[in-house]
Amino acid sequence: MPRHPRGRMTGRRHWRAVAVAVTVVVHVATAARRVAGQTAETPLSTGMIQPRACLAASDPARAVVLLEAARSVKPESGSVCFDLAGAYAMLDRREEVLEALDCAVDNGWRGPEAIDTRPEFEAIRADPAFDDLVRRFRHPQR
Repeated sequence: MPRHPRGRMTGRRHWRAVAVAVTVVVHVATAARRVAGQTAETPLSTGMIQPRACLAASDPARAVVLLEAARSVKPESGSVCFDLAGAYAMLDRREEVLEALDCAVDNGWRGPEAIDTRPEFEAIRADPAFDDLVRRFRHPQR
């Protein structure tokens, strides 16, 4: 694990720690709203706007942190996994793209036309593993 010269974490471990911290903050805020008698919206209903704004603003690293936090809160969300795959694709992180797309397929996300049209997947379209995932999107096993 690479370390920052001053002893700080870097790389995947750092971002995972940030995602956990964001998740804790979301849960604490949700609990605080419940205690105060306010309507507590689910973190995903309000939290998906910001990661998508980061993707639109070409800030995929920040989107990854937010989406990983969202995935830790609701791991069965296919749309979170798909957006995470797009963020990883913008960072040229092939293995994570394939893992996130696999998560999307496994959790019922269906939208093969989005895979065909989203430019962030352009670099990975020639990959055979990507072709297998696209086939699974188009023809889900029943």
